[in-house]
Amino acid sequence: MKNNKALSIVELLVSLVVASILILMIGILSGVGNTGYVKVINTESIYNDISYAFKLMENRVRSSESMTIQTNPSNPPWKSNRLLVKHEKVAGGIATLTQGAFGLYQANGSAAKSLLYVPDTALFDPNDLNTFETILSISSTQILNLTFSDVTANSATVKLDGVKNKIPFAVSNVVLRRSS
Repeated sequence: MKNNKALSIVELLVSLVVASILILMIGILSGVGNTGYVKVINTESIYNDISYAFKLMENRVRSSESMTIQTNPSNPPWKSNRLLVKHEKVAGGIATLTQGAFGLYQANGSAAKSLLYVPDTALFDPNDLNTFETILSISSTQILNLTFSDVTANSATVKLDGVKNKIPFAVSNVVLRRSS
């Protein structure tokens, strides 16, 4: 009996077609997986920034002497109401009350919005990065809204919503001030 170990042309073509289909399926699945991974990473980044913003707000508000909402702020060009917190600042052994602020800021001539924390509004200079902290920045083609509501002497509801990297988000939180 003759033992033929060679593949026929038909068997070779069938195996090439099956291998091509398998490689194509693996490529499609990899692309879908990569797209999902990128979306998860972008979403995680947004929510990390928002979580940091709320933690910073909570820490500043908890240690504040008082808090208020300033409506229709005009100078500098804020794009939202601002949450103002008065806190004690000690410089050279002398304690003074300073006024910090959280709010959306839009620089003159720019379409981008940023969620800022300004530790001392009297020292705020948009050209000096040491006078404020950018918590979340949104380009001109994306949406960012910040609202404060239900303000009492010891609490305020903060809502941050928008779209960044084509990912919509909406987070609401109550920040509490320690009663004195």
